[in-house]
Order: sequence, then C-alpha cells, then structure tokens
Amino acid sequence: MRKKKKKIGLTLSGGGSRGVIHIGVLHAFEKYNIMPNAISGTSMGAIIAAFYAHGISPLEILNTFKKSSIRNFFKLLISKKGIFSLKMLEKLIVNNIPHDNFNDLKIPLFVCTTNLTLGQTHFFSSGTLSNKLMASSTIPILFPAIEIDGHQYIDGGLLNNLPIEPILEICDTTIGVHVNNVPPSPRYSNMREIGIRTFSLAIAQNVKQNSSKCDYLIEPKLNKYYDFLDFNALDELFSIGYEHGEALIKKHLL
Repeated sequence: MRKKKKKIGLTLSGGGSRGVIHIGVLHAFEKYNIMPNAISGTSMGAIIAAFYAHGISPLEILNTFKKSSIRNFFKLLISKKGIFSLKMLEKLIVNNIPHDNFNDLKIPLFVCTTNLTLGQTHFFSSGTLSNKLMASSTIPILFPAIEIDGHQYIDGGLLNNLPIEPILEICDTTIGVHVNNVPPSPRYSNMREIGIRTFSLAIAQNVKQNSSKCDYLIEPKLNKYYDFLDFNALDELFSIGYEHGEALIKKHLL
C-alpha cells in the first residue's frame, strides 16, 4: 500500500528586513520540490507567505523587493496616528496580488495580528488580504493601527511572533522559521532605533513557547546585526535562509 504523503506546514516569524531569510528558506524548499500545504505568518513573514501562497516564486519575490526599493515603503508620515505610513506597502501587495483576497491564494494562509481593542492574538484567513497584511505589519508607535470591522489591529508579533497554532491542526509536520534571533547591536542614536530594539526584545520572549511546538525549527544565529528596517543586505539574508533551509531538508525531509 502506498504511504500517505505527510502534510507540511510552515510558520514564518516577523523580523523586518531579516524576513528576507524566509525567502531563502522557501527557495530551498522549491529546489527540493517540497511544497508546504499551509503557511502561517506575521508581519514580514506574513507578507512573504502571501506572495508565495499566491504563486510567486522565491526568486521572483526577492527580485520584487529589490526593484521596489522596499525600504522606501516606510515613508515618514507626519500625523498623530504614527510616525510611518504603510500606503506604499499596500500598493506593493495589490500590484503583485491583484485579486487581493485569501480565497484566490494557491496555498491556505493564516495571517497573525494583534487585536489591540481586545488585547489578544487574532488570525485572519479569509476576505480582503492587503488590510490584514498591513495590520500584521503595524509596529506599535512607528505605524498607525489598522481598523477592521470596528477593531484596531497591530503587529501580530507583539503577542505571537511564531504563530504556529493554525497549522498544528491541519498539518502532520510543522516547521517554524524564526529570524529575530539577533546579536547585541551598536549603540542606539535615536528614538526610532530604540523603539525597534525594544519591540524586538519584547517579541523574542513570546517565541520560546511556540518554538517547542514545532517539529523542526530554523533559527539562524546571525553573526552580525541587521537593522530592522535596513534592506541593503537582501542577497546576504537570502543566502542565510537558503543554507539553513537546505540543511534542514537534507537532514530531516529527504
């Protein structure tokens, strides 16, 4: 009797520019013809997961990031709602996923957000996609909260930066990719840098519990500091992800 193929689920953490590591991991999976059956993610992990779930290859995602100058998406916004605007990020999403709906994705996707109104994690898996991805990427203080159905939502990583829960229920093998494991960084010179570092330290603590629920965990130990909003090392981060993804595949999945 033919052995039933196991369903593989991926969960991709937030991490700003370090999220490009996810693209490298996905490229390794593609090279070895391993297709995830479901993906969950938060913040940058959710954005990359959405592109991939739509059918955009990892190399195409990387190229899109390069051409779009994604660092410019975090455009200074003078308002009482936040320091930065996500309007350019919304444009990137809609331009590359024109149907802008979960139902048109080729792989089931679960986007993790924090419901600021209720003070709890909330997963989206249906309806309009772009507003949920923006909500999942809204770093507190730096970005304005996104309102959906009367509730305000912010970055899912605040309470759950390795959102594995939805794929535990539907997949046989779960793989977590955590890219927020960073070394000590240089002295911080402004409030933006202090705010981002504070947020990174806070979300790192909520990863510990969920990482133990993963069958396998990819968690690169970065040997230098990559700024959260610095997108000048895309190829380097992509290579880190590919190497770690390939190592896991050769050891556990072949």
